[in-house]
Amino acid sequence: MHQKHTNHVRFVSDADHPVTADAMVTTQSHLALCVKTSDCLPILIYDPIHQVISAIHAGWRGVRDDIITNTISLMLEYGADTEDLHVHIGPSVRSCCYEVYGERAEVFKSKFFEYPEIFRHDGAEQYLDLATCAHIQLKKHGVKTEHIKQSTECTSCSPDMYPSYHRDESYTDTMVSAIWIDSDPMPVGVEV
Repeated sequence: MHQKHTNHVRFVSDADHPVTADAMVTTQSHLALCVKTSDCLPILIYDPIHQVISAIHAGWRGVRDDIITNTISLMLEYGADTEDLHVHIGPSVRSCCYEVYGERAEVFKSKFFEYPEIFRHDGAEQYLDLATCAHIQLKKHGVKTEHIKQSTECTSCSPDMYPSYHRDESYTDTMVSAIWIDSDPMPVGVEV
Protein backbone atom coordinates (compact mmCIF):
# COMPACT_ATOMS: atom_id res chain seq x y z
CA MET A 1 0.00 0.00 0.00
CA HIS A 2 0.91 3.60 -0.50
CA GLN A 3 -0.21 4.63 2.99
CA LYS A 4 -1.40 8.22 3.41
CA HIS A 5 -3.02 8.31 6.89
CA THR A 6 -6.51 8.23 5.43
CA ASN A 7 -9.62 6.11 6.00
CA HIS A 8 -9.53 4.69 2.45
CA VAL A 9 -9.99 0.94 2.04
CA ARG A 10 -9.54 -1.02 -1.19
CA PHE A 11 -10.49 -4.54 -2.22
CA VAL A 12 -7.55 -6.14 -4.00
CA SER A 13 -7.45 -9.19 -6.21
CA ASP A 14 -4.24 -8.57 -8.10
CA ALA A 15 -0.73 -7.90 -6.77
CA ASP A 16 0.50 -6.27 -10.00
CA HIS A 17 -0.58 -2.73 -9.23
CA PRO A 18 0.14 -0.56 -6.16
CA VAL A 19 -2.81 0.50 -4.05
CA THR A 20 -3.13 3.94 -2.51
CA ALA A 21 -5.06 3.28 0.68
CA ASP A 22 -4.58 2.60 4.37
CA ALA A 23 -6.42 -0.71 4.40
CA MET A 24 -6.84 -3.60 2.01
CA VAL A 25 -9.33 -6.46 1.88
CA THR A 26 -9.10 -9.65 -0.17
CA THR A 27 -10.54 -13.11 -0.60
CA GLN A 28 -7.65 -14.24 -2.81
CA SER A 29 -5.44 -17.05 -1.50
CA HIS A 30 -2.44 -16.00 -3.56
CA LEU A 31 -2.04 -12.54 -1.99
CA ALA A 32 -0.30 -11.52 1.21
CA LEU A 33 -1.62 -8.20 2.51
CA CYS A 34 1.11 -6.15 4.18
CA VAL A 35 1.02 -3.01 6.28
CA LYS A 36 4.06 -0.90 7.25
CA THR A 37 4.13 0.83 10.64
CA SER A 38 6.49 2.37 13.13
CA ASP A 39 4.10 3.74 15.79
CA CYS A 40 0.69 3.44 14.14
CA LEU A 41 -1.47 0.39 14.70
CA PRO A 42 -1.02 -2.59 12.41
CA ILE A 43 -4.42 -4.29 12.51
CA LEU A 44 -4.94 -7.66 10.82
CA ILE A 45 -8.48 -9.02 10.56
CA TYR A 46 -9.58 -12.39 9.28
CA ASP A 47 -12.69 -14.46 8.94
CA PRO A 48 -11.46 -18.06 8.79
CA ILE A 49 -14.93 -19.38 7.98
CA HIS A 50 -15.62 -17.18 4.95
CA GLN A 51 -11.95 -16.65 3.98
CA VAL A 52 -11.89 -12.84 3.97
CA ILE A 53 -8.84 -10.95 5.29
CA SER A 54 -7.74 -7.37 5.75
CA ALA A 55 -4.67 -5.38 6.75
CA ILE A 56 -5.08 -1.89 8.24
CA HIS A 57 -2.65 0.95 8.85
CA ALA A 58 -4.39 2.90 11.63
CA GLY A 59 -2.78 6.06 12.92
CA TRP A 60 -4.65 8.65 14.95
CA ARG A 61 -6.21 10.11 11.79
CA GLY A 62 -7.41 6.71 10.59
CA VAL A 63 -8.92 5.85 13.97
CA ARG A 64 -10.52 9.28 14.17
CA ASP A 65 -11.93 8.91 10.64
CA ASP A 66 -13.27 5.36 11.14
CA ILE A 67 -10.92 3.28 9.01
CA ILE A 68 -11.86 0.26 11.13
CA THR A 69 -15.55 0.79 10.35
CA ASN A 70 -14.83 1.20 6.66
CA THR A 71 -12.71 -1.96 6.58
CA ILE A 72 -15.23 -4.14 8.39
CA SER A 73 -18.00 -2.83 6.11
CA LEU A 74 -16.02 -3.83 3.03
CA MET A 75 -15.21 -7.24 4.51
CA LEU A 76 -18.93 -7.83 5.08
CA GLU A 77 -19.63 -6.94 1.43
CA TYR A 78 -17.31 -9.79 0.45
CA GLY A 79 -18.99 -12.36 2.66
CA ALA A 80 -17.41 -11.98 6.09
CA ASP A 81 -19.53 -12.25 9.23
CA THR A 82 -18.78 -9.96 12.17
CA GLU A 83 -19.17 -12.80 14.67
CA ASP A 84 -16.48 -14.80 12.84
CA LEU A 85 -13.90 -12.00 12.69
CA HIS A 86 -10.60 -12.47 14.50
CA VAL A 87 -8.30 -9.48 15.03
CA HIS A 88 -4.61 -9.03 15.79
CA ILE A 89 -3.46 -5.55 16.84
CA GLY A 90 0.31 -5.36 16.69
CA PRO A 91 2.85 -3.28 18.60
CA SER A 92 2.37 0.49 18.48
CA VAL A 93 3.11 3.58 20.53
CA ARG A 94 1.15 3.23 23.78
CA SER A 95 -0.13 5.54 26.49
CA CYS A 96 3.19 5.32 28.35
CA CYS A 97 4.71 7.51 25.60
CA TYR A 98 2.01 8.97 23.32
CA GLU A 99 1.29 12.43 24.71
CA VAL A 100 -1.58 14.29 23.04
CA TYR A 101 -2.80 17.83 23.54
CA GLY A 102 -4.80 20.57 21.86
CA GLU A 103 -7.14 19.66 19.03
CA ARG A 104 -6.02 16.02 18.81
CA ALA A 105 -6.80 15.43 22.49
CA GLU A 106 -10.18 17.18 22.16
CA VAL A 107 -11.16 15.10 19.12
CA PHE A 108 -10.54 11.86 21.02
CA LYS A 109 -12.25 13.13 24.17
CA SER A 110 -15.30 13.90 22.06
CA LYS A 111 -15.28 10.74 19.96
CA PHE A 112 -14.67 8.42 22.94
CA PHE A 113 -16.41 10.45 25.64
CA GLU A 114 -17.83 7.29 27.25
CA TYR A 115 -14.35 5.78 27.63
CA PRO A 116 -12.05 7.89 29.81
CA GLU A 117 -9.70 4.88 30.04
CA ILE A 118 -8.26 5.77 26.63
CA PHE A 119 -6.22 8.46 28.43
CA ARG A 120 -3.50 8.23 31.02
CA HIS A 121 -2.93 11.42 32.98
CA ASP A 122 0.35 12.59 34.46
CA GLY A 123 -0.25 15.96 36.04
CA ALA A 124 -1.39 18.29 33.27
CA GLU A 125 -0.12 15.95 30.57
CA GLN A 126 -2.36 13.35 28.95
CA TYR A 127 -1.37 10.28 27.01
CA LEU A 128 -3.55 8.44 24.51
CA ASP A 129 -3.88 4.68 24.14
CA LEU A 130 -4.79 4.36 20.46
CA ALA A 131 -4.89 0.56 20.65
CA THR A 132 -7.65 0.77 23.26
CA CYS A 133 -9.57 3.12 20.93
CA ALA A 134 -9.30 0.50 18.18
CA HIS A 135 -10.40 -2.24 20.59
CA ILE A 136 -13.48 -0.17 21.52
CA GLN A 137 -14.37 0.39 17.86
CA LEU A 138 -14.01 -3.31 17.07
CA LYS A 139 -16.30 -4.27 19.94
CA LYS A 140 -18.89 -1.68 18.83
CA HIS A 141 -19.01 -3.49 15.49
CA GLY A 142 -19.75 -6.79 17.18
CA VAL A 143 -16.30 -8.37 17.15
CA LYS A 144 -16.14 -10.75 20.11
CA THR A 145 -13.74 -9.68 22.87
CA GLU A 146 -12.18 -13.13 22.91
CA HIS A 147 -11.41 -12.78 19.18
CA ILE A 148 -9.32 -9.62 19.68
CA LYS A 149 -5.62 -10.20 20.39
CA GLN A 150 -3.70 -7.06 21.23
CA SER A 151 0.02 -6.56 21.75
CA THR A 152 0.90 -4.65 24.91
CA GLU A 153 4.34 -3.70 23.58
CA CYS A 154 5.12 -0.04 22.99
CA THR A 155 7.24 0.71 19.93
CA SER A 156 8.63 3.88 21.53
CA CYS A 157 9.79 2.02 24.68
CA SER A 158 11.52 -0.79 22.79
CA PRO A 159 14.44 0.58 20.75
CA ASP A 160 16.02 -2.87 20.39
CA MET A 161 12.83 -4.39 19.02
CA TYR A 162 10.82 -1.80 17.06
CA PRO A 163 11.23 1.32 14.95
CA SER A 164 9.53 4.42 16.33
CA TYR A 165 9.02 7.78 14.69
CA HIS A 166 7.83 9.10 18.05
CA ARG A 167 11.10 8.07 19.69
CA ASP A 168 13.55 8.81 16.86
CA GLU A 169 11.66 11.55 14.96
CA SER A 170 12.53 9.90 11.66
CA TYR A 171 11.08 7.36 9.25
CA THR A 172 14.28 5.43 8.72
CA ASP A 173 12.75 2.07 9.62
CA THR A 174 9.36 0.43 9.59
CA MET A 175 8.04 -2.97 10.52
CA VAL A 176 5.85 -5.01 8.25
CA SER A 177 2.81 -6.99 9.38
CA ALA A 178 1.33 -9.48 6.95
CA ILE A 179 -1.73 -11.69 6.60
CA TRP A 180 -2.63 -14.24 3.93
CA ILE A 181 -5.08 -17.01 3.17
CA ASP A 182 -3.21 -20.28 3.10
CA SER A 183 -4.28 -23.52 1.45
CA ASP A 184 -2.60 -25.58 4.20
CA PRO A 185 -4.58 -27.03 7.12
CA MET A 186 -4.31 -23.71 9.01
CA PRO A 187 -6.46 -21.49 6.77
CA VAL A 188 -5.09 -18.04 7.56
CA GLY A 189 -1.52 -16.92 8.25
CA VAL A 190 -0.69 -13.92 10.39
CA GLU A 191 2.73 -12.39 11.00
CA VAL A 192 3.28 -9.28 13.09
